Amino acid sequence: MNIEKIALSKNSVGRTPKIAVIKFGASVLSEIEDIPKAVHEVYYYLRRGYKVLVVISAIGDTTDQLNYAAQIVMDDETGVPLTEEFAELLATGETNAACLFTISLDRVGIAAKKIHHQCLTTQGSILNATPKSLDKDIIFRLFARYSVLVLPGSIGCNTDKHTTLLGRGGSDFTALFIASRLKADICVFYKDTDGIYDRDPNTEKDVARRYALLNYTDAFKIPEGVIQHKALKFAQAKQIPFCVKSLVNTYATLVSSQPSSFSSIKNRHRHKLRVVLCGLGTVGLGIYKHLINHHELFEVVGVVVNDLEKNTRHQLPDGLISNDWKAVLARGCHVVIELIGGIEIPEAIIKRSLIQGCHVITANKALIAEKGLALSELAAQNKVQLLYSAAVGGAIPILENLRHLKNSTQTSQITSITAVLNGTCNFVLDKVNEGKTIQDAVHLAKILGFAESDPDYDLNGLDAQQKTHLISRIAFGKDPDNLEVAGIQHLNEQIIRSAKKKGKVIRLVASCELEKNDRVRAKISPIELDLTHPLAQVSGEENSILVHTANDKVIQWRGKGAGRWPTAESVFADLLDLSLCLRDQPPLSDRIRNFDTVAEEA
Repeated sequence: MNIEKIALSKNSVGRTPKIAVIKFGASVLSEIEDIPKAVHEVYYYLRRGYKVLVVISAIGDTTDQLNYAAQIVMDDETGVPLTEEFAELLATGETNAACLFTISLDRVGIAAKKIHHQCLTTQGSILNATPKSLDKDIIFRLFARYSVLVLPGSIGCNTDKHTTLLGRGGSDFTALFIASRLKADICVFYKDTDGIYDRDPNTEKDVARRYALLNYTDAFKIPEGVIQHKALKFAQAKQIPFCVKSLVNTYATLVSSQPSSFSSIKNRHRHKLRVVLCGLGTVGLGIYKHLINHHELFEVVGVVVNDLEKNTRHQLPDGLISNDWKAVLARGCHVVIELIGGIEIPEAIIKRSLIQGCHVITANKALIAEKGLALSELAAQNKVQLLYSAAVGGAIPILENLRHLKNSTQTSQITSITAVLNGTCNFVLDKVNEGKTIQDAVHLAKILGFAESDPDYDLNGLDAQQKTHLISRIAFGKDPDNLEVAGIQHLNEQIIRSAKKKGKVIRLVASCELEKNDRVRAKISPIELDLTHPLAQVSGEENSILVHTANDKVIQWRGKGAGRWPTAESVFADLLDLSLCLRDQPPLSDRIRNFDTVAEEA
């Protein structure tokens, strides 16, 4: 593809078609350890093509502690703290929460930015202000670079540039105000219940009824602790629908102008999904930690490794770990997560699992590129799912977003895709520009975990080639008819640095284009890009993809494409999606066929 074809005009990456505004309150972020669970929810929306603006409250009782601290230093229960300084003090709770949340997003590879509360202008008193205006230009400019923006919920800034507080329930108000100003597609409040009930579901569990739909007027009859009335009044005045739900749950209450109605679905007991984990390396260990942290949803019934002695240091429960994958699968499970790598053994594991009636999740791009079509057909025959979102892009949900784009009635046809899909090459090229030799840059990439022990797989373009096949299948429904591959292994230091002298940078660019005869032409090669080009701005383990549509729009996704936590986040997102689909899964004995029969078929 010609370089001009992938160049972007100044305004070509603009307002995303879908925005989700989601708010996390102290009831779901009662402690710092709850943040990763909320990050999974953010990733849920990213996988469905949304840009996400997170409105976050202070963690747990932080605000109460800060209030108490002010009273201690005053040593006078009847006194009133200095207004401006008191507002600044309480604001630190939400500011710290927003920073911690953004750091957690970055850890899993999501391109995120904490935005300053000065973008929200307020009016009224310093300690009980209301939103007045939002700097939308800043928001949309940042959305062109970041997938997620994080804003402290109950603080703003008045016209004198003083920090202001929005009072009790202020973060609800902020979320609704921002959703209104950005014309967001959805607005969601996360609480510690799976919706709004007509009475306390904790004390009257047997008779409490959950609203599926709740009219604004009826919502005012609910105790104010669930939804603050000043926020509700704004939602009603602006006709902003919003959902109230809990983490990792499909059930919710939609508050809108529609007539109220109760859900006919009872909150039935949720059976744990039995999971077999194959592989306990860098990513596998991350997945194991996620599974343990969600013990209410998943039961790990076995862990398969190649070397038992090597993995004793992880101190897993007795009897859980084994090097006999057939014996572990015989224990029976709902889901098999394959993270061993390679072709032959993973293929055997996946085939046996699918025939046994187990869903399979893998990050094995080499296997899926070579055998994926046949394995997907086998999964369909056995009425189970084969999921492999992590095979491309790490924390960037490339395959999921492509599916949603392709199936969206509001999106024009995808015509071409250009992407940087290999972080090892980025790292090596950047280090050479900093003065290192190629050999030293590759060695450092190995030490930092950006390259395998044999880096040829990355440098010769094979890794990008396999990912390009998977992207083409989703975007265009077929493998490329013609795929030219050239890696960076033949470049030398002089070639790489000469690009820098010209104000450019070399990146290994993968491109796919749908031609007029419905053939797909693809190419992978090192290309000189202007420093201002979006694909030139990735570094290290970052990946970036530009999707071009028939109406000349360009959609960009960017984030970390490798590493334990980015890949683990993508794998675990597949598992959480399965969990939501199978939340009323019957006991294992009612579903899985007799293993002896399965063994014969395999």
